[in-house]
Amino acid sequence: MNISADIPNPSLASLIPDIDRLAAETMAVWKVPGAALAIVQGGEVVLTRAFGQRDVEADLPVTPHTHFVICSITKSFTATAIALLHNEGLLDWGKPVRDYLPEFRLHDAIATERVTIRDLLIPSIGAAAARLASLARRPCAS
Repeated sequence: MNISADIPNPSLASLIPDIDRLAAETMAVWKVPGAALAIVQGGEVVLTRAFGQRDVEADLPVTPHTHFVICSITKSFTATAIALLHNEGLLDWGKPVRDYLPEFRLHDAIATERVTIRDLLIPSIGAAAARLASLARRPCAS
């Protein structure tokens, strides 16, 4: 398996063999041809690793700078992050979005005042249909 990395933080050097093994095992189980990872500590990227191929047919390797098209999976990332904030008491998904983002605006003034964080996570405010229509005109990677 092709593995590339930026210069690692010396404090993480002993973990690299375990990280590489875990990545290889996970990629094999999920049949993923390539992956990249970053470890962030104190707001700084302290380790990047890249594994496998970004293009199997052209035999192009993944690098720590490879961009992956992940499309709709970002919705679950966002919902998970919001759930974590909710669990930590830092955000209440039942409160209006404007409590957290005063600049938030919708076309309808009443909806602007009433829409909650929860509403943004479920297709209940009518934005989903408009968003889907705009996505239909663009490739997924945009």
